[in-house]
Amino acid sequence: MGRNLIDQRYELRTVVGSGGMAEVYLAGDEVLGREVALKLLKDRYAENEEFVERFKREAKSAAALSSPYIVPIFDRGETADGTYYITMEYLPGGTLKDRMTVMGALRPQAAAEVALQVAKALKTAHARGVVHRDIKPRNILLADSDQVKVADFGIARAVDATTISHTGDILGSAKYMSPEQAVGEQVGPASDLYSLGVVLYEMLTGSVPFEVETPADVPIRHAVAPPRPPKEVNPEIPEELDAIIMRLLATNPEGRYGSTEEVIQELQRVRADLPSAHSSTNGSTTETAPGGPKASTSSPASSTKSVSRRRRVLPTLTILAVLLTLLAVVGWGLWRDGSKSSILHDLMRPFATEAHQDTKKHAKRPPPAPKMVRVPTVKGMTEQAARQRLTNAGFKVGMQHRESPEEDAGKVIGQSVPGGKEAQRGSKVLLTVGKGQQVTKVPDLTGLPYSEAENRLEEAGYLLGGVKEATSKNVPAGVIIKQDPPPGSTLTPGSYVYLTDSIGPPAEGTDETQSSSSTASAQSASSGGVSGEEAAVAAAVRGHYEAIGAGNFEEAYSYFGPTMRSETEEANWIAGEESSQIQSITINSLEVNDMSGDKATATVDFSSINKTETARFHIVWMLVKEAGEWKLDHQLSGQRIG
Repeated sequence: MGRNLIDQRYELRTVVGSGGMAEVYLAGDEVLGREVALKLLKDRYAENEEFVERFKREAKSAAALSSPYIVPIFDRGETADGTYYITMEYLPGGTLKDRMTVMGALRPQAAAEVALQVAKALKTAHARGVVHRDIKPRNILLADSDQVKVADFGIARAVDATTISHTGDILGSAKYMSPEQAVGEQVGPASDLYSLGVVLYEMLTGSVPFEVETPADVPIRHAVAPPRPPKEVNPEIPEELDAIIMRLLATNPEGRYGSTEEVIQELQRVRADLPSAHSSTNGSTTETAPGGPKASTSSPASSTKSVSRRRRVLPTLTILAVLLTLLAVVGWGLWRDGSKSSILHDLMRPFATEAHQDTKKHAKRPPPAPKMVRVPTVKGMTEQAARQRLTNAGFKVGMQHRESPEEDAGKVIGQSVPGGKEAQRGSKVLLTVGKGQQVTKVPDLTGLPYSEAENRLEEAGYLLGGVKEATSKNVPAGVIIKQDPPPGSTLTPGSYVYLTDSIGPPAEGTDETQSSSSTASAQSASSGGVSGEEAAVAAAVRGHYEAIGAGNFEEAYSYFGPTMRSETEEANWIAGEESSQIQSITINSLEVNDMSGDKATATVDFSSINKTETARFHIVWMLVKEAGEWKLDHQLSGQRIG
């Protein structure tokens, strides 16, 4: 089976997500002619019954649930060569976590709407006896319509099968985990409601109630003191929403809401009372019609004419009153619908309150023409100096910070409106300020079950670079034996950490720690730890980037295969590379992922330095064998990570 076509139906296009257990691709369904998200279990776990069962359970759990707020499963299966896959709806909006990382906390209206839709998804799951057990912002996806959708039922369990036997079976993300789940007790719908409370807390404040590293820390923090009320963190949060969150975060399940339906009703009530950006500013739709008696107070000419006039006027006024009442009801319904017209529209607006008190006073005045002024160039200035200069020029200033070389720490490294360009006076200019390279210590992952090690790594801000498997007489299967870099090493967040996972005792007559990894890194290729073909693939990728770093673009182009050569002429490609003014390239890691006949995939992580900045990239290549040599055929995915 070619790696580009799964089950003779799904064409892989690009990687849109990756975890320790599986990778998610944007794929084309050649039968139905639509885009789908295709989740593939990594090859090294295909022989592990625990991971295969978890993967199958995700498909089974989600496929049994029908809700507009749950990502639907279209198909699942296993190919002839043992590749397990799940096909689901492709949602291009990314995750709630992505949105909060970029835009910060949400406004109360948007946060309440997201929480309401997640609660509706949970209601469907709980009604079918399914507990999600891993509700968190990364598992809440933004659709391109008015919904958010809950995904990843990989660790879901039936309510009657949730008794945990030992700590190693505890799955989920510690920061969002209920106290009873953290200590291995039986979990139920109330556990999902606790996690929803944490997500709602984070949406409104930008932080979680408890910053914990391991599940064991959760009950300890609850025993010391309850979580700080979100309204103390952000005074703009309405008291009713604050009360809902605190009840959801109760230590004991009995202290939370009795059902998901009860939470839905509370959120709907609170949402209806929140001001909306889409509501009318003049209130005209709720005004009632004038009363009938005022319309019939004209002086009568005679009793007969008066009676006749009343007979004509009263039915007319009655009809008018009915029509106005209907208009008021329709207007109210439209206002209610408009208050939640587009959840994605609300999610892309920063959390802010705006005064509209002068709206009526100036409603009849024609708006003045916006005054356009030239935006000052502030790139390279200190944060304070840049803010002052833009303010003096009549602009509002927003700030965001991004990791940068140490020499750029505290300086503006980007502005949303380039210097010299005209913009409306009073508009906002967003500045990006360098904060240097944040260096933290790598957590100790040895001795942890793989699933917990993966969560710890994610929470610490590092990426899983690869997993090797090794036999061990002393370490149970599924437990981490070794990590690289070792625990306590200082490392920049976003860097890769490599793990060695035990597969249990070796077979008789073999060494104790015989490696059975199906992946190969460039480092092991040089030491003869992988096949000659894998080493050749790694050498092709490495040679290409090393040639670019040395400025030898003709040699770099020679590594391209037929697809790349047909898409980009040599002269055009070289001109593009020269324009980027690359001074050097450092390969951080290089891994050969899969090989099948004359095709292979490889992942390279590299840093490049040009005359203006240092950047880091993560690229997945498809390679083909051409005339006995491996060539770079096309990129499966590419992203900038620093």
